[in-house]
Amino acid sequence: MKTILCVSVSLMGLFASAVTAAAVDENAARVSTSRSLRVACVRDTSEDSPWYVMQQAFATSLSACLAGKGATSMPVKMVPASASHASDDLANNECDAVLFIGDSLPSALRDERFVSLRAVSQIGTPVRVFHFVLRNNDPAMRATLASAFERATSSAIFQDTVGRASAMHIVASNSSR
Repeated sequence: MKTILCVSVSLMGLFASAVTAAAVDENAARVSTSRSLRVACVRDTSEDSPWYVMQQAFATSLSACLAGKGATSMPVKMVPASASHASDDLANNECDAVLFIGDSLPSALRDERFVSLRAVSQIGTPVRVFHFVLRNNDPAMRATLASAFERATSSAIFQDTVGRASAMHIVASNSSR
């Protein structure tokens, strides 16, 4: 009798742990479905403009352009990085894209695994150059992000923000002389 009781208690414990593990896995699946577009942001180290303002304007504009008709916008998370770290993160799927603010794209981001897009500010002096680097291995994502990048950087709100950021920099530079 004692043996039967021990075996049944063991089986009940095993069954209870299996049920608990199944409940935990179900909850984990629900949590992992939410994510934002991760964009590593690299800037030219010689550039002393208010780049933070420009990167945030880009994130807001890109998020709005990624939204479908009637859908809410997709969150865009901007993460500061060096060119070499951004290249590694993009290659290892740690980020979805890289935004480089500066004239010439660093060699670490010029890789056959990547494709880069370029946009130029239309308002403000000096002219700002934005490079958007994407992985080559996913044509659907590349097409979606390329289209959103083009619309985001040509939007009036983004261009106006870049122009105002340039004007703020010029005023600040002139006042310190």
